[in-house]
Amino acid sequence: MDLGDTELEHFPGKLAILGPFTSKTQVPEGQAHRIKMLAKKGVAVVWILPTDAGNEFQPLFYLVPEGSGMVVVAQTALVADLPINPKSQWNLLRLCELALHPRFLTLPDLSS
Repeated sequence: MDLGDTELEHFPGKLAILGPFTSKTQVPEGQAHRIKMLAKKGVAVVWILPTDAGNEFQPLFYLVPEGSGMVVVAQTALVADLPINPKSQWNLLRLCELALHPRFLTLPDLSS
C-alpha cells in the first residue's frame, strides 16, 4: 500500500515503511509525531531518513520503542539503490525484522 494515499492515523497494517527520504525537505511536517502515534497503536515502523552529513554523529540505525510498537530509524545509506542493490534489499528486510521483532544489543561474550 502506498502510504502517500493514506493518513498514518488510519493505517490498517502491522508494518509501515516510510521513506526513503533523500532530503529533510521531503519529510512532512509533524511526521515524527504521527509515527509516534502509529507505533503506540502497535504498528512496527521503519523510517528511512536522509543521512545528515556535517551534523552530530548518528548511527546508521537505531530502535525507538513507543507504546506497544517499535520504530526503527535508519539512514538512507543503508538502502542506497534499493531496486538494484541486493545488500540494500537485505538491509531493508533486516530493518523490518527488527521493527517487528526487536532485539536489543548486548555486550559480546569474548571468552573462549
